[in-house]
Amino acid sequence: EAFEIGDQVTVSIWVRASTALTSPTVYLSQQVNGADGANVVGAAQANLVPNEWTRLSETLTLTVYADGINEAGLQFPGNTIANGTTVDVGYVLIEKAAALDTYFDGTFADTSRRE
Repeated sequence: EAFEIGDQVTVSIWVRASTALTSPTVYLSQQVNGADGANVVGAAQANLVPNEWTRLSETLTLTVYADGINEAGLQFPGNTIANGTTVDVGYVLIEKAAALDTYFDGTFADTSRRE
């Protein structure tokens, strides 16, 4: 799906780290003409507590015309991540909307989405 400058995309990512990490940020990599385009990075999120799943979400405004989204991910600016530290990520949801809808992964019947 194509994206226009100013479109809003909301990202949700569940993350768990084996050590405390501060101020993670959510980002999107935009695809432009089949190649990587500009990244859009959100604001700092809540600190991660060791070994506890945390849902991070951010609504980002796209800065370029894009063919699509290459990836959504996390950055940990200002953190030195030691060898042996694990960071688990799951249930990534990317929506072309200003807010998250209810999570849906196809493992259960969702009668609210029937037309």
